[in-house]
Amino acid sequence: MSETFDIFFSNQLEILYQNLKIALFRKDVQPFKRRLIVVYGPAMKNWLTIKMATDPDLRVAAGYEILHLNDAFEKLLSIFQVHSNQYIPSRTELSLAIEQAIFRKLTSIPFLDEVEKEKWTPIFDYLKIDEGSNKSFSLTRKTERRLIGLSDQLANCFKEYGRTASKLLIEWEKQPSRIWQEELWKELFDNNGPWTYFIKAFEQPLKHIPNIEAHFFSISYLTKHEFQFIERLSGLIPIKSYLLSPCAVFWSDIKSDKEKMYFEKRWQKRLGNESSQVLELEEFLRDRNVLLANFGRLGREMACQVEESSAQTHANYKLPKHIDLINQDELCMDDIEFEENSNPQTLLQGVQSDILLMRTHHDGNKINLDSQDSTIQLHVASSKRREIEIIYNNILELMDKNPSICPCDIIVMTPQISEYSPYIQSVFGCKKSKLNFQILDLQLSLQSEIVQGFLQLLNLSDGRWNIVEMLQLFEHSSFQRRLKLTQIDYVQIQKWIEETRILWGDTNQHRNEILQRSHCKQGMVEETQIGTWDYGITRLLLGLTTILPQNPKELMDIVPSKYIEFSQSELLGKWIRILHSLRDDLSPLHDRTLMTMEEWCDYLNCLLESYLQPNFEDSQSIEEYESLKGQLENLKNAARSIEEAKFSFISVKKHLLSQLEQNNYTYRENHLQSIRFCSMLPLRTIPSKVIALIGMQEEAFPRINTISPFNLASKDGKSDYSPTSTDFDRYLFLELLHSAQEHLLISYQGYNNLDAKEIKPSIVVEELFSYLDNHYSIQHESISKSCIFTHPFDSFDQIYFKTNSLLKNYSTEDFKAAQAIYGTDSLPPHSFVGDFQISSPQIKTAISNCSIDIKYLTAVARNPIKFHLNKILEIYLQNSEDRQFKSEEDLVLDALDKSNIKKSALKESFERIIFQAEKEGKLPLGMFKEIATNKIKSEYDVLQTQLKKHGIRTEDLFDIEFSESCSDPYQISEKRWIYPAIPISYSEGYNINIVGELKNVTPKGLLSVSSASLSDVWKMWPQFLAFSQAAKNPSKPLERQLILANTSKVKKAFFADSEPYLKQFIDYYMVCHHNFSPLIPEWIPLILKENHKGLEEKMRQLFSNTNFGSDYKNLDLSWILNSSSLPSAEKLVQDWSEQTKLLLTDINSNWYPSKDEND
Repeated sequence: MSETFDIFFSNQLEILYQNLKIALFRKDVQPFKRRLIVVYGPAMKNWLTIKMATDPDLRVAAGYEILHLNDAFEKLLSIFQVHSNQYIPSRTELSLAIEQAIFRKLTSIPFLDEVEKEKWTPIFDYLKIDEGSNKSFSLTRKTERRLIGLSDQLANCFKEYGRTASKLLIEWEKQPSRIWQEELWKELFDNNGPWTYFIKAFEQPLKHIPNIEAHFFSISYLTKHEFQFIERLSGLIPIKSYLLSPCAVFWSDIKSDKEKMYFEKRWQKRLGNESSQVLELEEFLRDRNVLLANFGRLGREMACQVEESSAQTHANYKLPKHIDLINQDELCMDDIEFEENSNPQTLLQGVQSDILLMRTHHDGNKINLDSQDSTIQLHVASSKRREIEIIYNNILELMDKNPSICPCDIIVMTPQISEYSPYIQSVFGCKKSKLNFQILDLQLSLQSEIVQGFLQLLNLSDGRWNIVEMLQLFEHSSFQRRLKLTQIDYVQIQKWIEETRILWGDTNQHRNEILQRSHCKQGMVEETQIGTWDYGITRLLLGLTTILPQNPKELMDIVPSKYIEFSQSELLGKWIRILHSLRDDLSPLHDRTLMTMEEWCDYLNCLLESYLQPNFEDSQSIEEYESLKGQLENLKNAARSIEEAKFSFISVKKHLLSQLEQNNYTYRENHLQSIRFCSMLPLRTIPSKVIALIGMQEEAFPRINTISPFNLASKDGKSDYSPTSTDFDRYLFLELLHSAQEHLLISYQGYNNLDAKEIKPSIVVEELFSYLDNHYSIQHESISKSCIFTHPFDSFDQIYFKTNSLLKNYSTEDFKAAQAIYGTDSLPPHSFVGDFQISSPQIKTAISNCSIDIKYLTAVARNPIKFHLNKILEIYLQNSEDRQFKSEEDLVLDALDKSNIKKSALKESFERIIFQAEKEGKLPLGMFKEIATNKIKSEYDVLQTQLKKHGIRTEDLFDIEFSESCSDPYQISEKRWIYPAIPISYSEGYNINIVGELKNVTPKGLLSVSSASLSDVWKMWPQFLAFSQAAKNPSKPLERQLILANTSKVKKAFFADSEPYLKQFIDYYMVCHHNFSPLIPEWIPLILKENHKGLEEKMRQLFSNTNFGSDYKNLDLSWILNSSSLPSAEKLVQDWSEQTKLLLTDINSNWYPSKDEND
C-alpha cells in the first residue's frame, strides 16, 4: 500500500498552521480516523491548542491527539511494530542498570582473568580501585559518588549511541567485545533482554494500521534514523511534516565562517593560493548570507535529509511587497507571496528578507532606512532586575505606540528563566503593574513549597545538622502543618537555640560520624558535647528541673539554662520528640543502608507523609504534593528491569533530583491572555508580534558544548550528525529572528555584580549587530549607534524623563523620585535626623509620681540615641552579622562574651570563670581555646593587680537593689542588699522614685571596669549618683568614690548631696524622651570645648571604612544620619552647649582640673 510523505515549508508558522488545519479537517476525512500531531514540547502544544480553539473556521476542533517529540517515536513504535516485546529504557533506567552492572564487575575483580582486568582497567583507574588488592571489596562514599556520576554520563552516551551511532554499533555487533563499553552495551541490550534502542527498533518489521495519520508540526530537526523511520512509515500511513524554513532558496551547501576557513585553508594547502579551483571555491563559499550560514547548521542538515528523501515538498513563503529584491529573476517567485504593506521597510523585515532570500550584499552598498526604526533594539542593563524594569517599560512604549499589540502578542525568553523569576514577579506582579504575565519552565524543585521542604528534609540526612539547616526545616510551613507547630513555636525554638549556643551535630559521636563521612581522617579536635543539640536540650531540661542558688559554690558540668519557663515544657517535649524522630527516621539515608528501589520509594513516601502536609485549602499545594508522590512512583518504575537490585540512598537521591529538575510547571497557568516568560529551549519557536530576549550576555547563550570524554562515537567519527547545544541555540536564535513579526528586543547584563567589570553581549548578538552595521544604516547613522541603548544604574535617573529622550520609564514612583532628586525644589537627601534639635519638656507634664529604673538612666548616659530608638520608638537595629545564625565554632572569643567574662572576673576566681564560659559554649575549641584562655588570664591578672592597688578583695563586692517595697536597708544574702527606692522630691508636690540595681559595690566605693577618661566616667555618672545616695544611709558604711579598675585612680564625690545632680540628669532623661540627644560619650568632650571642626571630623569618620574607635561602630548613630547631609556641627554645639555644660561642667572642673578629658 502506498501512502504519502508531504513536507510543507514556510517562513511563517501561521502559514504552516493553515496547512495543518486543512490536512486535519478536510471534508473527505473519515470521522473516526486517528490523527496524531507531534510537536517539540508543551509551549508549542499550548500554542496549537489555543490556535485551534480560537479559530473561527473550526467550530469543533476534536479527534486529534498531540504528542511531544520525546514520546512520539515510542508511541509510533508501539502502534506499528509487529513484535513489541522490547522497549526503549529511560535515562534513569539505563543509569541504574549501568551502576549495577559496573558494581557487579567490581565485586568480581578477584575472579577476573588478566584479559578481563586489562579491559576494565580504565574504569578501575577512574574509580581509583586497586584491582590487585586481596581485601574484600567495599565502596567508599567518594567512590560510590564517582560510580553514580559515571553511570549517569554513560547513560547519556548510550542513549546517544542508540539514536545516532549506527556505525559504531554495527562494528560492535560484528566482533567479540574488546573494550569495557562494548561489553557493557552488549550486556544491557542483549537480543533476549527487555531493552532495545531506537536505531534497532526503527528497523523492525512494521504492520499496517488503517485510519491513522501523523503530522509533525514545527519539528526543525530529526536524526537521520528518525527521519528514515518516518519516511518508511509513510509507506503505511499518510505522513505530513510542517517545517519552519529560514530560507526560500537552495541553501544546504552553504558553509559557516568556521567551515569556510577550514575548506579554504585545506585546498590552498593542496593546490596553492592562486589556483583557479581555489579561486572558484572562494567565490562559491562567499555567495551566502552570513547569518544563515553561521546560525543555520542544524537546519542545513535537516534540509539535506529532505533533499535526499522521496518526500513531496510544498513551499509557501511570505514577504512584504516593498522589500528590495536582489536577483529577482533567479528566484522561484511561485513559492513567495508578497503582501501589500503601506509602511516603509523596517530593519527587522530587511534582515528576515536577507536570510529568506540568502542575499549577500557583495557590492558593499548599505541599505539606508530613512525613518527612525525600533524594530531591533539592544539594551544594556546593570543588573537582572534592571533588565526586567527596562523590558517592562519598553513593552509599555510599544503598546502605547501600537494599540493593536496585546500582552498575549508578546513573548519574553531567557537562557534560564529561574534566574529572572523573582524579578519578573516583583516588577510585573506588583500592584501598580499594567501588564498581566505568566512564567513557563519553572523547575518544580525550585518553586514548589512541598518539594523544597522535602529536599530540606533529605538534605538534613547528609548534612551537619547545623542550626541553619534545622531552622529552615522547622520554619517550613508544610513541616509546621504536619507536626502541629506554629510560627510562635518556631520563634521560641529559635530563641532556645541561640541562648543555649547550639551549633551543629546531635551528639559528639554524631559529629565525629559527620566528619569521617566527609572524608576527614580524624574526628573533633576536642571531645566535647558543647554546641551539640543533645547538650543544648540537656541545658534546657536542667533549667526546668534545677533551682540553683544565686552564687553556687560548686558549678555543674552542664550549666542549666536560664531561658526556659515551666509553662514551655510542653513545647520543649514536642521539640525533643521531633528531633529524636528525625534522627531515627533519617538514619537509613546516611548509614549506607541498601534497599531495592521499591523499598526506598516506599520509605521516602512514608517520610513525606510523616513530616510534610500540603495546604488542603490550596489546590496548587495539593497538586504539587501529588506530583511529588508521582515522581517517587516513576523512580520506582525506573528499576522494573532490576527489581532485586539494591541501592544506597546516595544513588536514589541523585536520580530523584534529576527527575525533579526535569519536572516543570507554569506560574499563573490560567492567565492565557498575558505576556509569556519562558526559557530558550531548543526548537522552541512561537510566532509573536514582539519577542524579547533577556540575559543575552556572553557565556549565557549559546550554551557551552559539554562532550563527555566517554562518548566514543563522537571521538571516532562513527556517529551521524548530532547537534550540539551550540547548534541548537544558534538555530533557535535564527528562528526567533524570523518569528518576531514586528519587534525584536534584546537585553543583557552589562556589568558583573561582584567586581562591576564590563560583560560583553552573546556572540550571536555581536554577530547580528556586526551584520547590521555592515549592511544597514538608519538615517545614515550606524545601527549600533541607533539601536543600542546603555541604561543608567538607577531606574529613577533623570535621563528617562527628559523631553525627546530615547529611554523611557512609565513608573510614577520613579518619576517622583527623579523630581525629588533632580528637581529645582528637590529636598536634601533624607536622614532620620536632620539636625539634633532640642526641646525641653516640663517634667511635671511628662512624668508624675512614677519610678525610673537606673538601667534606663545608664542607657541614656551610654548611648542616648539607642535609648530613644529602643525605648521610645521601639526600633531595634541589628548588624548583618547579628542577623545571621552562627553554625560554626568561633576561632576567637566574641567581644560581648569577653566583656562579660571580664566583669565576672571582679567576683569570681579565674578557674571558675573559665569553667563557666566553657560550659556555656563561649570559648573556642582546641588550640584556639588555649590562646583565648591565656589572653583572658593575662587580662584577669592585670585586673586583679589593679584591685589590690585599690585595696579591694573579690569577697568585698556586692550588689544593691533599690526597691519601692523596702523602707529600711537589709541584707538578703552575702552578696546582695535591698535599699529603699531613692526619692526625688519636687517643689511642685510630686515625687519620682529611682529603682533598679547597682552591681560591683564595695565599702570603698562603686567599682567600674573602665578607664578614667571623661567619656567612660560619664557612662557611670547616673549609677554613681544613685550610689552616693545609698552611701548616706548609715546601715552600711560606704565611701563615696568611683573606683576605675583599669587605672589606679579614683574619683571622689565633690558634692555633699547628689540629689540636685540626679534631678539634673532626670531632666536630661526626659529631654532624651522627646529628642535624639547628641551627647554620646565620645562627642561630649568636643561639645564641651565647642570644637566644631573636631566634631565634624568625628561625624565623617563615622561613615569612613577605616576602623577607629567604638563610636565609629555605632550602628544606631550611623542609621539616623545621612553621610551626604550631616548635621551642622556648629549648630549642634550652639543648641546643645548649654545642656552639656549644665550636666558636665562640675564633673569636668572637679575631676579634670587639667582640662585633660583622657586623664
